Amino acid sequence: MGMTKEIFKEKIKQEYDFETLKRWVTPLPNALLTPTQMTKHEFLASVKGNFSIIDSRKAVESWVDQLADAPLTSAAPAPAALAQSAAKGKKIPSLYKKGDVLMHPVFKHPCVLLEEKGGSWLCGLLTSEPTCSEILTKAESRFFQNEYFTKTMFTSADPSLCPFMYPFDNDKQIDEVLIKLKEIFS
Repeated sequence: MGMTKEIFKEKIKQEYDFETLKRWVTPLPNALLTPTQMTKHEFLASVKGNFSIIDSRKAVESWVDQLADAPLTSAAPAPAALAQSAAKGKKIPSLYKKGDVLMHPVFKHPCVLLEEKGGSWLCGLLTSEPTCSEILTKAESRFFQNEYFTKTMFTSADPSLCPFMYPFDNDKQIDEVLIKLKEIFS
């Protein structure tokens, strides 16, 4: 039997952690979201950092209240971003590695996995805007010829929340960008 909105509301009344919430939210179809509602990826990203705070629980309740009343799917909890990429006919990596490029669900720009450190990834943000004041260097990759690395660096503990794009096929430039970004932030 599929999960309904009411069953979901009952589930979130009990104690749960972020990983459990992610398992409940990830398989939900996008058709359940209202036009003004955050996507499930944006929603998960917004509550992940401060999940233990009471406001996050209220945000979860508010988000679930806005879901459409149609039955919710009970599909296997495969990462939704991977399913989205697979639906587009792309091969999806089973493990992430340096140079994988993902579409960031909040920034709506590609980001490159630069280095794994302590279970999280250091990521660099790309832009296609040649006049952006935060440009670090032009990307030198066959898949990203009209893109630029920015001076934006952030971490991602779970890259599976972002749809996979392509590999960045210039390891030398990734190393150079990582060194430059570390110099800027040291």
